[in-house]
Amino acid sequence: MSSISSDDSVSTISTNSISPENPGKGDRRRSRFYISTVTFLVEESLFKVPRIPFEEGSETFRDMFKLPTSEHTIVEGDDDEHPIRLDGIKRLEFEQLLETLFDSKLWRRSPKKRRPRGTTEWKSVLKLSTMWGFNALRSKAIAQLASMSLSAVDKIVIANQYDINDWLLPCFNELAKRPEPIGADDVDKLGLDTALKIAAVRESIAFVPANQSQSGSTAFGSSSSSSTMKQVVGDRDAKNLDFTTKIKQVFSM
Repeated sequence: MSSISSDDSVSTISTNSISPENPGKGDRRRSRFYISTVTFLVEESLFKVPRIPFEEGSETFRDMFKLPTSEHTIVEGDDDEHPIRLDGIKRLEFEQLLETLFDSKLWRRSPKKRRPRGTTEWKSVLKLSTMWGFNALRSKAIAQLASMSLSAVDKIVIANQYDINDWLLPCFNELAKRPEPIGADDVDKLGLDTALKIAAVRESIAFVPANQSQSGSTAFGSSSSSSTMKQVVGDRDAKNLDFTTKIKQVFSM
């Protein structure tokens, strides 16, 4: 073992070996400042990172690290020759997860703050945090994506893919209210079944007031008993309507 000692005038380096025959007094490793690392292999790139955040933050990795090993067993993740292979994961996705996981001055080497910024990067964090049970990171990614200018269609796609149920009802309502009809691009993203259900919700209004009296009229009805209703052709205006009840019925929510 190498050691450094110093006084006011001199600094010396000495080496003393600690072996099973000369273990020293007790276990001298301090848990706060003796960091265990783990090595991952992602798309032929090696990542050697502190192990604690994976143990504390991820159900999947916590269970993995608890697997019993014998004294002479090669443990995956211990070194570059025996990394934990993350097959099917893209290197850039994993890097975005790490950027978020180690987003603190303690772990940041570069003075420039690097964090996922756009939709694609935060979707990578959401994907891997959902896959591996990083619950805190998943919540953070959902909050970041919710604050971005995503269309209702894109939010529905993300919500269905990553089980964000709270997003669905308000996004369905937004699509039901919008003036533009459900188009081919919407069908491509949402799938035919969802698109048809949204179209059914949109078609649940079909009448407008006609022959309104000059007094006591409202936007979608009238207090006059002589007022009648008829269907008309024109621009759709449903921005003030709430389709919640119909949405729950059509989507069995």
